[in-house]
Amino acid sequence: MTKQISDNILQAAHLDYKIHRRLAGVIDLIAAEAKYHLTCFRTFDRCTTKAKQDSASTNIAMIWLCKELHEAADKGHVILLVDAWERYQELAEESQTTIQQSYFSRSTTFKEKLQSLLGDAFNFFQPLNKCSTERKIMLIPTRYQPTAVMQLKADIQESDATLTLPPYKPQDDIVLSLIHVALKVRGDMISTPGHKGFSINEADVISCIPESLYMLLRVIFGGQKALEDDSPENDESTVHSRVLSVAQDLVYCVSGGKKLTPKHIGLASTLHQATRSKDLVKLFNKAGHYLSYERVLQVDTSLAESTLESLDPATGVIIPPNIVANKFIHYTADNIDILDETLDGKNTFHATQMAVWQRGQKTF
Repeated sequence: MTKQISDNILQAAHLDYKIHRRLAGVIDLIAAEAKYHLTCFRTFDRCTTKAKQDSASTNIAMIWLCKELHEAADKGHVILLVDAWERYQELAEESQTTIQQSYFSRSTTFKEKLQSLLGDAFNFFQPLNKCSTERKIMLIPTRYQPTAVMQLKADIQESDATLTLPPYKPQDDIVLSLIHVALKVRGDMISTPGHKGFSINEADVISCIPESLYMLLRVIFGGQKALEDDSPENDESTVHSRVLSVAQDLVYCVSGGKKLTPKHIGLASTLHQATRSKDLVKLFNKAGHYLSYERVLQVDTSLAESTLESLDPATGVIIPPNIVANKFIHYTADNIDILDETLDGKNTFHATQMAVWQRGQKTF
């Protein structure tokens, strides 16, 4: 231990709440016969350097609180936002930090500040209770969500001396069940690959939907009761189509629009081709049903390039990529006559169009 290292540790100690408490009243680590582990010192130096950079835009009490929340997340604890607020007030009083008035006048200000500092460490979850006093926001660790659920389920009574924030313990098992199911389905959606290509059929839809999500939505849409109902609104095919439609919206939204689905590609392209309206595409995109307008233009360009690649330069015939060899092919032809009943025959159009098609999989 050198004098320079001692001074550096003491100067940076106020940026770490636990070290600050342990070194309270110490002015010389050499005189106090302090020792340090090299790896621990590097971790301390890295954390305090980052905290010093963050202190330019926030106060020391908030830095301490964020560090404690990160430690709670590492242990898989779910924390109530109200407990985090109370802890912040205690830390502010201890560090003689003035709390912003906006935190008192508008509670969401504190939540938004905390979200910006914690990043992706926590998911902020708020139940949809009618009574606003019961809508307690929970902070669920993102990276350690399975651990968080197991921690809740075990309902550990042993006290943790290193934990400064009280972990949330629900009064009933329904919350645990909902969180467990939600995390399971979310994990399956993240691990399932998105749709590739431009084909839009039921097989492509099913390939990008995890089985757990499909089962959950079937239960929500009525399960066996829906199948026993003879009304057209609840027949098998209708319920199946609705489940696949909602499931694709969930896959698209959970991935932040990164995983495409046949629904989002097909409906977006169809709407744009039918209306040529940029505003309509943007409107449905905000609702989570379509691709963004920029993505639609990219899809149109990709479709055009794909069509040109299948063009036979000798004959000018376009062979669709989904035409299957050694399978029966149908030919359909018809005349196209426009303004054919004119006195002089001018400005008329006469052509013959032929289409080739095969029976394939059921389209969605």
